[in-house]
Amino acid sequence: MILKDTITVRVAATTHDRWGQPITTYEDTDIPAQVFPAGSEDPDRLSLVLTGRYRIIVPAAAPEFSNSSRIVWGDAEMEIEGKVQTHTAQGRPHHREFTAVYRGA
Repeated sequence: MILKDTITVRVAATTHDRWGQPITTYEDTDIPAQVFPAGSEDPDRLSLVLTGRYRIIVPAAAPEFSNSSRIVWGDAEMEIEGKVQTHTAQGRPHHREFTAVYRGA
């Protein structure tokens, strides 16, 4: 499988300092991927927020990440919508697919 793009998976981890205050740190991992536009919605007159959806394919061997992870592609930071689906070929994992949503101005 030829994957021409690279995405960054940003995983947030929250710990607490000695006074109980939350500290959020981020771990970024670059993963080869293929990104396809899957549609967009025009902003409504009140919010002026553009929503774009992208279908993203990553190798089955890519590190695991959850739906709370963020996806960075170029200058866009997106959130995962729905579940990450694993596709098989001849009974073995071949690749994983998911939809990511960009909400921006």
